[in-house]
Amino acid sequence: ILRLLNFILVDQGSTTPSLKTGEATELLKYFEEETDKLRQDPGNLHTLRALPLFKTIHSKLISLPTDRQCHVLPAEIPTADMDEWIVRTNAVFLEKIPKIENLHKALGCSGITQAEVYLRYIFPNFAYLSDD
Repeated sequence: ILRLLNFILVDQGSTTPSLKTGEATELLKYFEEETDKLRQDPGNLHTLRALPLFKTIHSKLISLPTDRQCHVLPAEIPTADMDEWIVRTNAVFLEKIPKIENLHKALGCSGITQAEVYLRYIFPNFAYLSDD
């Protein structure tokens, strides 16, 4: 299934209609059930990371870049001025989807606490945030 999805979504991506976020989540739920098998071959995890199936906090489907940190963002983080501090980081922030937590871990997307988000990302960019 991974090779087929890679062919459809990556190799022929420009000629294939995009998936809806719900469809991508359903595919990821399938891979969640297969997480142990996927871990047996790092190539499978690499291929899965390359698929544009991962929902960001902005509801955009992306593939997971290998050159940036990937975090599953806690729901409690305020959205006001979020773009201001995210653009200045070298990280990708995914929406928390409880049904695929193990898969996120297997792919190297760390859960991050609210305190860590503030310490590592928000406070260093505080000067860029509005007073509101």
